[in-house]
Amino acid sequence: MSSPLEWSIGELLIVLLCTCVGLVVTGGVFLAGQWSFRRLAERRGEPRRWGTPTDVLVAGPFGDPIKAAVVNRSQGGVAILFEKTVAVDEILDVRACEAPPNVPWVRVRARHCRAEGKKWVIGCQFTETVPWSVMVWFG
Repeated sequence: MSSPLEWSIGELLIVLLCTCVGLVVTGGVFLAGQWSFRRLAERRGEPRRWGTPTDVLVAGPFGDPIKAAVVNRSQGGVAILFEKTVAVDEILDVRACEAPPNVPWVRVRARHCRAEGKKWVIGCQFTETVPWSVMVWFG
């Protein structure tokens, strides 16, 4: 098998083009005159966006709202860095700390919860479509 340094310009362009449209060359192998491709596998329906963590308040069955941070987001939900563990399928309400008073709380369902140091990352799915005017406050 040849290394990428030995590929022709055409082969490199194919890899670049496929990478840009979300395809990956499986092991960089050229088989029987054709590239072997596979889709980048992600179970979520919408791409996840990382960025600067956004401070939010999280309300739920634990009493007063607790400050947390959205660490990534997509059209389908958010991942929240939180100080408490949350049960799967627990319903929470989330609101950006910087949002003006007219921006509503957003209802989410906890899909998973995993330890991250002394905190927890809660993967949340929106229970209904969130308008862009609200979504923008999550970063």
